[in-house]
Amino acid sequence: MKLLLLLVNLLINNILTDEIKSSVINDEWLKFKTIYRPNGYNIDINEESMRRQIFELNYRLIVSHNREADEGLQTYRLGVNEFTDWTDDEYANSLTLKLGSFADQEIQSSDQQYVDTITLPQSVDWRDKHVVTPVKDQKDCSACFAFSAIDTIESQLAIKTGKLEKLSVQQILDCGNGLPDNLKSLICFIGGLMHESYEYIIKNGGIESEERYPYIDNYGNCSYRSIYKKATIGGYVNLTVGSEDALQHAVSTVGPIAAGINSSPKTFKLYKSGVYNDVQCLNGRKNLSHAVVVVGYGVENGQNYWLIKNSWNTTWGDQGYIKLARNANNTCGIATYALYPTGVHP
Repeated sequence: MKLLLLLVNLLINNILTDEIKSSVINDEWLKFKTIYRPNGYNIDINEESMRRQIFELNYRLIVSHNREADEGLQTYRLGVNEFTDWTDDEYANSLTLKLGSFADQEIQSSDQQYVDTITLPQSVDWRDKHVVTPVKDQKDCSACFAFSAIDTIESQLAIKTGKLEKLSVQQILDCGNGLPDNLKSLICFIGGLMHESYEYIIKNGGIESEERYPYIDNYGNCSYRSIYKKATIGGYVNLTVGSEDALQHAVSTVGPIAAGINSSPKTFKLYKSGVYNDVQCLNGRKNLSHAVVVVGYGVENGQNYWLIKNSWNTTWGDQGYIKLARNANNTCGIATYALYPTGVHP
């Protein structure tokens, strides 16, 4: 009987979704263009027509999913954002945290000891302590790895000194992207890894401020000057691979943690609010495609979650954040590649 009712509800949802008035979709399309595409599309009218069709498909998914959320069948909601006129392939190609070519031991922690989480707080939010910089925007450059690494250094510096200051992501792209000389200029297309960013700063001896060395959404010539460095780090710690207990302990006792995640599902790109948990969000090392920062954890409506800061501006998600299911079989691989800097000093 329950199965029959579920099938009837799904059928009704499909009918209702199909019956969305074209005038409603047109209104939403116009709002979308005003907010996210104020300069329009290319002169070729065919592109706008194509984007309009993609938008409609995504908008219908949003409406259908949110109806399921209203009925208690989903724990999160979707919404229109800057990706709503992107194809799935375009979105997938923008995700460039690629761990497939790296050996397991390169991200494996040497510490596999038991972690006690019983005595840890039920919830943590490092924003409350004013040690998390505002949500940033990587724009068209696949620099998530650098934003993730820099965000954690900013937080550790603020925890140590009481002063919250933005540090230079651009310096990582220009000077420490780890690519061969003939590929360095392709960093915004190839991407990178957080531990490589830490290693560059350790070897280089420092990182400048965002104000002094601002982000330009592209590769540029390295112009780092040590006299202007704002922070140094002594090392970094890789957390036990796949251990959410280790991640909880680190978030609670250390501060914000850099982490790789699988952000490939289209529900992730359209996430708006609630506790995200999609069975298509795989957790293997080779599934990781994006880098974020875990700034806390808690419980919402009985659902354990990780509080995650993204680098897609405040227009994405819940003001730039997502709540990801916690203790649910390492959802999206949140504990597969997690690490933080040590020995952070001005």
